[in-house]
Amino acid sequence: MELPGELCPPGDGWSGTSGDCAGRAAGWLLRELLALLPEPLWVLYVLVTPRTEAAAGRYQSATPHTRIEVLALLDRFENYFASDGRHNLWLAAPPAGQLVLDRHDVIYAYGRLRKLWRG
Repeated sequence: MELPGELCPPGDGWSGTSGDCAGRAAGWLLRELLALLPEPLWVLYVLVTPRTEAAAGRYQSATPHTRIEVLALLDRFENYFASDGRHNLWLAAPPAGQLVLDRHDVIYAYGRLRKLWRG
């Protein structure tokens, strides 16, 4: 798998100096891995560090979603997820697996994804 050049053009800090570049790369990889999870998909947003006096919290989807709906969510909030490190995002398809994008732009993959990845 090759990272598309338009995500992090030369001089954009792919070496680790630009959080936005790392965030965009993590978002791209999250979309690629999402294709491995079967539907329906559950979404959990965890606000770790609020900027206001509000408490940190967890926000889970009340109903499962289709892949298209989850991709639309990722598209709509792409800049937010790429540049704001106050949250974790969990995408799950029990019992097949789940993906976690943490606030440091690290993706954790759990479940049967390795089997799906290799085909």
